Amino acid sequence: MSAPTKPILFLLAVLALVLSACSDADNLYATGHRAYFHYDRVRTFTPLYTAVSNPGQWCTVSLSNGKYVFRSSSGLSASDPVTESDRRKGYECLAGFVVGCPSVPDLSGTTLVAYDLVCRACYDDHSLLRAVTFSGPEQVRCSRCGRIYDLCNGGRAISGEGAYILFRYRATYGDNAAGTLTITN
Repeated sequence: MSAPTKPILFLLAVLALVLSACSDADNLYATGHRAYFHYDRVRTFTPLYTAVSNPGQWCTVSLSNGKYVFRSSSGLSASDPVTESDRRKGYECLAGFVVGCPSVPDLSGTTLVAYDLVCRACYDDHSLLRAVTFSGPEQVRCSRCGRIYDLCNGGRAISGEGAYILFRYRATYGDNAAGTLTITN
């Protein structure tokens, strides 16, 4: 092999590694459907504020009868009427959101995580929008298929057949006066 060929091969190998690393990071988040939630009153509602501020705490966010409903894994719940400003910002997901801070952060260093509430197995296999519910402090379960998903392990199914993972979204929390949570994909 000639001397000029070696640097070119080295650069191609480095480029391949960089591109494959980027695609792994991109695959972490769901992209097949739109997800969006912007909420600027987090500190007002204990279940949500606790979830975005403390490791091992989680909260579901759903929309029901014109209200946002927040439910913690410990059973605490609160609701807030959707305002005109909220309507303009939008709320898009499949079945709602589950947001929180894993008790054991993942390797990416992310401390705040958001998943869709839809059971991935029921959605992928049967096109059903079945919402999961808490079955433990850091686990959610589908009442239809019985799968349990581990929120501390990337949303992976830990029971049932198949390697299903909850749809994951980007989540940011701004600890300003009222607290602002944004979830996107």
